[in-house]
Amino acid sequence: MERSLSIAGFDAIPLAQELAKMIAECARRNYAQIHPDDDLALIAFVTPGPPGAESPTVCVHALPLSFSAWAEQYEAGVPISISAIRQVPNNCWPPELKCRSRMHYYLADQQARRAQPHARAVLLDQEGFVGEATTANLLIYREEDGLLSPPADRILPGITLGETQQLATKLQIPFAEKLFTAKELMAADEVLLVSTSICVLPVTHCDGQAIGRGEPGPVYKQLLA
Repeated sequence: MERSLSIAGFDAIPLAQELAKMIAECARRNYAQIHPDDDLALIAFVTPGPPGAESPTVCVHALPLSFSAWAEQYEAGVPISISAIRQVPNNCWPPELKCRSRMHYYLADQQARRAQPHARAVLLDQEGFVGEATTANLLIYREEDGLLSPPADRILPGITLGETQQLATKLQIPFAEKLFTAKELMAADEVLLVSTSICVLPVTHCDGQAIGRGEPGPVYKQLLA
């Protein structure tokens, strides 16, 4: 958040400190209200405020995060679809900026679900290389290479992506950054989605074609465990 605020030209450090206090207070007020088996989702954002505002608008809100909604996906995997919607080019905003304007993600997911219910969209960058899934980083696994991520300067630097890299190191699974195409994605042994909410999910099909054996693979199971 601090890095994104800095990119956007805000006075980043005090705003990030204010947000930290608000997040703690929001959690304190709301955590007791949710089911014991669920978690609390906290969404924090900053906007420039209305025209003429002397200071930015800072907001934190919360909602229950029901892990049961993903239970079947951990066991059966998820389908993805390569979207015709592309990632926002870096001459609009840098990929590392976590921007809450996500209309391109929304449109991409709507397109994917028209083709196949419950599918997640994957966006290519402006050069046609695989970028990100909507609200998740994407990894492929090839036995000869290990785990491959799109280069860091082309994607949002996800916290869970970094954690996955650390877990891969502990498991002695090679991890590298490399450009790859949709064709290479579909030929991978495994494809994974990683993000804060889901942690890691296995992708079993892409546009109707099976990934690997069309079921959650051994590398996914190692990382999830």
